[in-house]
Amino acid sequence: MKIKIIKDKLGIPLGEVLKVYILASGKMNFYQVIDGRFSGRVICSTECVVLDEIQDDHRVELPLQVFEALERVKRAWRKILNKDEMNGFLLNIHANGVGTHGDLPIIRQFAASHPTDYIKALANGYKPKETNITKEVSNMIREYIDAGYAEDKDKDIKKFAEKLTNFFKEKLSKTS
Repeated sequence: MKIKIIKDKLGIPLGEVLKVYILASGKMNFYQVIDGRFSGRVICSTECVVLDEIQDDHRVELPLQVFEALERVKRAWRKILNKDEMNGFLLNIHANGVGTHGDLPIIRQFAASHPTDYIKALANGYKPKETNITKEVSNMIREYIDAGYAEDKDKDIKKFAEKLTNFFKEKLSKTS
């Protein structure tokens, strides 16, 4: 597994990517570096982030609402649960929690109506489904970049900003 250093107090440069194995896991994980010039060093999970080794191609696209609900639940519970406990919690989502408000009902409903996608998302990772608006804005930006500057740089930027503003005004007026 690989981690990326996010705190400078270790004497290891910020952003350094290191190959490690889990030395101890629990509320906080400890990793030992197994390769390179920092080999043997022990790093606490508060000083790094685990780099996701799962390729984007294998990630399941989830509706934005489900993606955000899963992220909020994970963020809230990761202080108490280790990775295995979190996976057990999410696998038993129908038995965990009560109520009809908040994130758990969103996740439960998705798990019930799309059980295969839900299990694949937990196993392989997930990402938010690209919305039509995201695609449209991406295309607008691509066209703007590919076209180059027709006039003065500042004028072109202002025209593009107006185009984006009008686009979002139109989208917002349709949802009101």
